[in-house]
Amino acid sequence: MNQRLLNEIAAAFRQLDFSDENASVDALKAEIATLYEAIAKADARRSEISRTLIEDRGPDARAVADGLLSDVSAMEAASSAPSRAEMEAERAALAAGVRDLNERARDAREKIQEVESKAFQRLGPLIKPLLDELAADAREAAERIVQAFSALETVGYATRYSGELDKVSDAVAGIIGEGCLLRGPYQNLLEAPGEIVEMLSTLRDKGSALPVRIATSVSVPTRPAIFAI
Repeated sequence: MNQRLLNEIAAAFRQLDFSDENASVDALKAEIATLYEAIAKADARRSEISRTLIEDRGPDARAVADGLLSDVSAMEAASSAPSRAEMEAERAALAAGVRDLNERARDAREKIQEVESKAFQRLGPLIKPLLDELAADAREAAERIVQAFSALETVGYATRYSGELDKVSDAVAGIIGEGCLLRGPYQNLLEAPGEIVEMLSTLRDKGSALPVRIATSVSVPTRPAIFAI
């Protein structure tokens, strides 16, 4: 790992100032909290109205009696409480208000995501040199894996001993090909390592009991197709 580059990026990170972005996010979060508080109050009132409508059995006898004792007419006493239609209208208005509040909260959350996205975008130019270096390291390691696979395949073909060829083959299948870490210049075949071929050649004349086969190229492994069920 390039420690000098890491130190340079860390120093650049320390110079970043997100005061404006932080203030925007904090204000939006406060707005969302206020909106949810209002939604909670509206929901509580809607529940209260719903319970009242379910339990409604006409004018409250006690309220009517109290009204009559206060020289209020029976009609006035009976109609002093909100009517069913009024409560239903209030509940509907509260529902509409809650929908609007939820939309405002959603808009505020989207604004937070926009602020966060722009903040992260500021990191891109600073981190790109490290990403490029890490990708180059990964390709170099992938090349070594491919070379190891070619050697394992060649040795295994000749000696019938392949060690962990299957595991390395799976790794190669994931790093060679379109959309993979290594896109070329590989085709369907990999050249067998010359030094491996030369080493195996010493087994050619050992007689009929050891019919050694030496390959000069090996097939590139492919990933199995995945079928949806």
